[in-house]
This record gives sequence, C-alpha cells and structure tokens, in this order.
Amino acid sequence: MTKPQKKNVALIKVLTTLAVYAHLLIASPTVFSDVYQSVGPDGTLIFTDVPSPNSVKVQIKPLPTLPFPTKDKNTKQQATKDNITKKAYESIQIISPAQDTTFRGNTEQLQIVASLSPRLQQGHSVQLFSNGTAVSELQNSTSFTLKDMHRGSHTLSVKVVDTKGHVLLSSPPITIYMHRPSVLQRPNKNK
Repeated sequence: MTKPQKKNVALIKVLTTLAVYAHLLIASPTVFSDVYQSVGPDGTLIFTDVPSPNSVKVQIKPLPTLPFPTKDKNTKQQATKDNITKKAYESIQIISPAQDTTFRGNTEQLQIVASLSPRLQQGHSVQLFSNGTAVSELQNSTSFTLKDMHRGSHTLSVKVVDTKGHVLLSSPPITIYMHRPSVLQRPNKNK
C-alpha cells in the first residue's frame, strides 16, 4: 500500500470508530461516562472508554435535542386529510335563477340549480340558504325546490358540508326578488 492509501484507510477506521461511539453515546448516554483518545503505533487515532498511559480524556459536548411534537400522528393525518378534502372542490355557484331575477305573480314553486365542480364526494352534502338561514335539508343533489317564498328580496347561497357539519365550500350569494299581488291591490270594480 502506498502512503496516501494508508492514510485513507486510517481515516476510514477513525471515522468508523467515531461513528460507532457517537451512535453508542446517542443511544445510551449513561453507559459511557468518559471517552479517551490515544495515538496508535502506526499513527492512527484510537478512541476507547479505558484510559491508557498516553491517552487524553475527550470532552464531549452534549448533543442538541429537539422536543417531540405535541400533536399526535392521527391528528396530523386527519388535518392533512381535511385540507385535501377542502381543496378537492374547485367551485360552486348558483346557475339558475340568475342574479337580480324578479319573479312576478303567484309563483308557487321556485327551482334553484347549482353547479359544483368536481362532483359531490361521498359523505358530503349540499344545503341551500336564504338570507343566511338554511331553507333545505342536507342533500346529495344540487337542485332545490322552494315553496311559498315571501315577497321581497332574498339572498341565496349553496354550501358543501362534510359529515361533521363543517362547511367546505360556499357559493357566491345571488339576490332574487319576489313580487306577489297584495290584498291591498284589488281591482277597482266601480270602473
């Protein structure tokens, strides 16, 4: 072996020895209380826990430690799953009726249709709201029928809800107007 090759072999031995001792110190810091360094007859560094006449005690600094996370693994996995679910929907909007539509006369039923992209996932539901109040049950369809709506303006929105009742996505609100005949507006019979 050439002199550079001997140095490489010696360096590998030293690094291996250091790695083993570092591992042992990390794995069980109370087993070894002192580490000693000496130089062998061929010039290699030797680390041991037994002092020899030519050895020097090595001062080992405590290793930095990090605290364990406070959240458990299941909570983190559920949070990740919830984030994926929330991002799974791109959009929801009411497509019928259009914004600012006015309904006149005795409209007994009003059809509301929403568009959801992508389609509704298993375990999720949609619900229609008028003026911030739920006016439908949770359902799997994006088509709703409203009956006997009062006169005036109504702000409608549709929400996607998960099994726990968390709102995953809300549509932009639209406003519609209901005009109905009033008892005060009777035709004049005297004409």
